[in-house]
Amino acid sequence: MFGMGFFEICMVLVIAVIFLGPDKLPKAMVDLAKFFKAIKKTMDEAKSSLDEELKLQELKQEALQYKNSLTQGLENISKDSGVNDLNHIFDPTPKPSAEEKQSLQDELNAQSLQDKAQSLSVTPKENAQEIGYKKES
Repeated sequence: MFGMGFFEICMVLVIAVIFLGPDKLPKAMVDLAKFFKAIKKTMDEAKSSLDEELKLQELKQEALQYKNSLTQGLENISKDSGVNDLNHIFDPTPKPSAEEKQSLQDELNAQSLQDKAQSLSVTPKENAQEIGYKKES
């Protein structure tokens, strides 16, 4: 025990009897045994918790490897079969070209300019009639 022989254990017991006395020695031994038991229990719990965490980490790594292999396999299948080239056929919303985008933007700008011009050409009297203002006589 702890690299101690029979003689060393006897020496510790004799010193314990001298310092504690014969009436306090049994209680001290029980308290010491409880202390070592609590330490052992704590160490076992920490060890089992650590083992559980390591197993979880291993499972996460394994799942990540599995996911990566599936993703890579899917990419290889997509490249080999040319499925990505056919995606535009099934896309319900066609994407406008750059020229179409520019022409739409030009039309919107022209429309907003016409709206501004019309709002400026309205006379104050017409504007008052539009908002429902009535002049009392």
